[in-house]
Amino acid sequence: MKRFLKLALALGLILVAVIIAVLLRADAARREKKLMGGMEMAGMEETAPPNRNAPVTTEKVKYGTVVDQVTYTGSVAPYLDQSIYPRVEGRLTDLTVYAGDRLRAGQVIARLIAPERASEAQAAGSELGAAKAEVEQYRASADAAERRRAQARLAANSAEQMVSQAEQELRKAEADLTYWEAEFKREQQLLAKGAISREEYDSEQARYMSSRAAVEQAKARVAQAHSDLSGSQAGAEAAAAELRAAQSQLRAAEGRQAKAAANRRTAATFQGYTEITAPTDGVVLERLISPGVVVGPTMAVIRMADLSRVRLQANVPERDLKRMRVGTSVIAHLPFQGRTIRTTVASLFPVQDPAARTAIAEAVVANPGGKLIPGQYLAMDFVLAERRGVLSVPRRAIFTVNGRPTVWVIKDEKASQQAIVTGLAGPERTEIISGLKAGDEVVYAGMEGLSDGQEVTRVPWGGRAAAIKPPAAAPSGKKQSGKAAPSMPGM
Repeated sequence: MKRFLKLALALGLILVAVIIAVLLRADAARREKKLMGGMEMAGMEETAPPNRNAPVTTEKVKYGTVVDQVTYTGSVAPYLDQSIYPRVEGRLTDLTVYAGDRLRAGQVIARLIAPERASEAQAAGSELGAAKAEVEQYRASADAAERRRAQARLAANSAEQMVSQAEQELRKAEADLTYWEAEFKREQQLLAKGAISREEYDSEQARYMSSRAAVEQAKARVAQAHSDLSGSQAGAEAAAAELRAAQSQLRAAEGRQAKAAANRRTAATFQGYTEITAPTDGVVLERLISPGVVVGPTMAVIRMADLSRVRLQANVPERDLKRMRVGTSVIAHLPFQGRTIRTTVASLFPVQDPAARTAIAEAVVANPGGKLIPGQYLAMDFVLAERRGVLSVPRRAIFTVNGRPTVWVIKDEKASQQAIVTGLAGPERTEIISGLKAGDEVVYAGMEGLSDGQEVTRVPWGGRAAAIKPPAAAPSGKKQSGKAAPSMPGM
């Protein structure tokens, strides 16, 4: 029984193998038949009669403008991007602005609770009040000393007048004494000669003695006047010294008052810092801290930007950067807004990215209404050169023969090669210096396979000629036309 089962199993396996082999051979036959059929169709196409007229697209040479420009992707950056920091430490409260809010210069953004600032302001105010009272006290002392000095000067002046008057009286008394002394001596001589009576002599002697007494009295008055003058002058000097001392004390008190006032202003300023304000007009970009947190001068509260003007920036490789300058024309395209902005390069960053070998070229434009927002995508056409009123042909129409630029020219419905001399080459058109004239008809599509003298059929670009792809107008991602929709390089 077991041998019978083994034999049946073996026969079954052989049958399965035969069936698989038959199926594989049938599939191979179908594939071979299909391949042969394709080859026959290809042979039939190859033996089909050719079309003698080549389909081409042409353009007549004319005067116009040739522009050489490069296009790079870029983005919008705010003109001024700044983070707002508190100037003092405190607990943050009343942070009422949010991302997108517009701010005015001086607008309160948030407030801080800082009790120590209020205490400092109060202490500075008390110090200033005490300093003011001290100044008033010393000013009153200085005024009193000034009055005493004035009185002392008045007394000294009066004493000087008394001295002058006493000295004048002394000189007069001395003059009288001199006269009567001479008269008395003459009377003595006359009395000795018996020329006058004793009574006359006694009268002259009495006058002489009286004048001597008057001189002594005048001298005494002069001495007293000098003594009074010395006393008055001493009093005046003492009053002046007192005034100088009072003024010195007053100046010192005024200095302390000025210092106290400065401390008060400083305390008031720091207390004012508990209100955080916007330094300029702008828009809030983000809140960086939540209310209730204790913040300090190193912790930013919000980030804001001035969007009244914005920066249009693109990373430009050094090969094109060296051809740019400040003032180079820029055409910025914002595809998502359908806008085009014409401006100029405002700055070329002096530092390059060492990895990408690019640097930033920047234009600054006004942003009325804030329609341009930071981070927005754009494409920037940089116009490197421009020729106006020159002959030009499409760049794709030019090819090289033996190292010379050449174009296909249509004359009498036949194609012929024409060597040319080119000038400025833009991404779409190339300037013609010589070799062509206005009105000449050149081929710019469908020239592959053309031969000299071959008849042509003109078709619009996109017709049969479109099946024959022209040579690329420019390396992909490097140069684009300012008129055609650009394919943006990933710069």
